[in-house]
Amino acid sequence: MDTLDNTDWDVVISGTGLPQSLLALALSRSGKKILHTDENRYYGGAAAAFSITEAEEWVAKVNQGFFNGAFDEASIYEPEASESDPTTLLRKIGRHYNLALAPAIMYSSSAFRRYLFTSRVYHYVELRPVSGWWVYSPEGSTTGTFKKIPSVREELIGNKELSFSVKRRLIKITRFVMEYENDVAKSQWEPYRLLPFTAFLSAVFKPQPELLAPLFALTMSSESPESLTTEAALPRLARHIRSLQGRHGNWPALIPKYGGLDEFCQLACRACAVGGGVYVLEKGLSTSAGSVSTVRIPVETPQEGYSAGEDGSDAHKDPAAADASATGQPRVKLQLQDGEAITARWVVGESSPDQTPDPNCKSISIVSSPLSTLFPKIKVDEDENKVPIPTASAIFFYPSRSLQLPECTNTSPVHIHVHSSASGECPAGQSILYASTSMSGKSGFELLKHATSLFLDSIDDVPAPRILWSMQYEQRALPLAKPLPLPDGAAAHFLGLPSASLDLPVDDTMFEHVRKVWRTITDDDSEQFLDFPERNDDDL
Repeated sequence: MDTLDNTDWDVVISGTGLPQSLLALALSRSGKKILHTDENRYYGGAAAAFSITEAEEWVAKVNQGFFNGAFDEASIYEPEASESDPTTLLRKIGRHYNLALAPAIMYSSSAFRRYLFTSRVYHYVELRPVSGWWVYSPEGSTTGTFKKIPSVREELIGNKELSFSVKRRLIKITRFVMEYENDVAKSQWEPYRLLPFTAFLSAVFKPQPELLAPLFALTMSSESPESLTTEAALPRLARHIRSLQGRHGNWPALIPKYGGLDEFCQLACRACAVGGGVYVLEKGLSTSAGSVSTVRIPVETPQEGYSAGEDGSDAHKDPAAADASATGQPRVKLQLQDGEAITARWVVGESSPDQTPDPNCKSISIVSSPLSTLFPKIKVDEDENKVPIPTASAIFFYPSRSLQLPECTNTSPVHIHVHSSASGECPAGQSILYASTSMSGKSGFELLKHATSLFLDSIDDVPAPRILWSMQYEQRALPLAKPLPLPDGAAAHFLGLPSASLDLPVDDTMFEHVRKVWRTITDDDSEQFLDFPERNDDDL
């Protein structure tokens, strides 16, 4: 399509972040005329993945205030080359790195994984298992120690570091969590619903101190023990334990290859295009004054994606269009950043929260080691054959107050997601460290550096692993673009999706928000959301 000027659409979706892209996927077989735009020249929004050069360009845009406060305080550090270690960054032509802004994990029992299958997108994405969880303790050596959390009963029973009483208590807690939703279990935990999870555990199970850090690690929460409530912790812990019963056995969580959630965003956009939608990069909606207005367009024939009523009018159940046959179809007119004008029945973008959320500190580091001992190969049942698959991620958890610096202590946990080259995010012989904490500002960044240093010190490789390149930034769960200036009457055409969560696993509640918008647009009360028959083509 040479130009978008004076075109009319059923739905315009602004931004290619994960929520918007999932909506595009959900609408891909609806028959609607869909335009999916993004002012950036890359997919993914806050879930994008970058090469080294793209990451450096992105940092410059962050510091120019380009992303509406969603990202801030970005910087890059590239140390001098080491004489003892010849490993260097690959800056040659080609995509050697896919550095993910959203390296989130997906649980085997999650809604996200279920929708991958029902939408048939699973054909086009490669998933790699997470090899395990490790917990840091400042005790045991001058730099502290990491201990792997047992994944299954056999590992727990065979663990010689845990006493028999600790093992029994852990099994008892695990069984309770598996059935926390039944009435008997509810009667035990609901009195502690809004109290810290530690209060419930102490009152009901009296766990040994060495059990608390592993339990908190498996919740994958960035909140402090004082802030993580019982009603929030139990479903998070149950999600992990129930995922151990899935197809991947001892490995309950997965990551996509080639750049975290960005891979899903690209696949969803392409699926919408296969269904007849149009997606355009580097073409965003204008937010300048007067760029939005309401109009009516003539009704000639029922538009594509609508069914005609007996009287020839549009039969789509839309109160705003009830008198369309007499006065025209109600539309909103939008101006694009390049001056082109379009009209649409619905416009979908990110909605702003009621209050500005606190930022998280994050860092991405490229490391000069494959860290091979963290990534064993596993066998997964596939077509009744045992197919070896490399694990590609390991998660390291620093409990609250386990990191001590002269100027600060981590009052919230720190997580490091370690990705190997099997993730498709770096060349062979290197790894990526994604570190994050809900602490912000200078203290947050210093804690991430300290945690990363302690992790590298724990690796017994020769030569010792070192950082080749790193990037740090603050992130808030905010829309990436400024709000559109809506005149009177235009708001009825706009539907908002919350910004993607900063949660470390994919947030399944996102699908409920996407489903709600999908139902409004399609007026479909059926249960066919993201549930498609197999295609006969391979266009993705």
